[in-house]
Amino acid sequence: MLKPSKIALGAAMAFYAAMPAWADDMGLCLDTKQVEACTRLIDSGKYDQILRANLFTLRGFAHKARGELDQAIADYSESIRLDPRNAFVFVDLGVTHENKGELEQAIADYSEAIRINPKVVDAFYNRGLLYEKKGDTAAALADFRSCQRLVPNNLAASAAIARVTKQKKP
Repeated sequence: MLKPSKIALGAAMAFYAAMPAWADDMGLCLDTKQVEACTRLIDSGKYDQILRANLFTLRGFAHKARGELDQAIADYSESIRLDPRNAFVFVDLGVTHENKGELEQAIADYSEAIRINPKVVDAFYNRGLLYEKKGDTAAALADFRSCQRLVPNNLAASAAIARVTKQKKP
């Protein structure tokens, strides 16, 4: 099962650590199960556009953890509207679309993450898996090789390259 970007979650945790006055609701919001705490923070009107974008991302995590994929997509989309340069939210949006079976949209989300930041390994890897699933071995190999180029000891990318290369042989 694909998971939200570790970098995005790390950024959210750093965001929390920098704002101790938010401890109660932010702690609950980071728990990824507390939609209500995230909503209170969003609705408070206290935070600037970028911080609100992060709060929508956190609430998206919470909705996703509850299996509320449409609500997660809505929150990730609002986060992107507020901060369209955050490639990691596009990865989380792609994972959620993928979990809904919306594979073409997931590929588009991963592609947008890569366009914004061509060093997002998770976007290449996840998109590569979808290309592999679709039978597009050339595109899958290109994405897995990008992962390997970005993180030379990436075992998952190495295994994927071996698997796809084996599939290509007659």
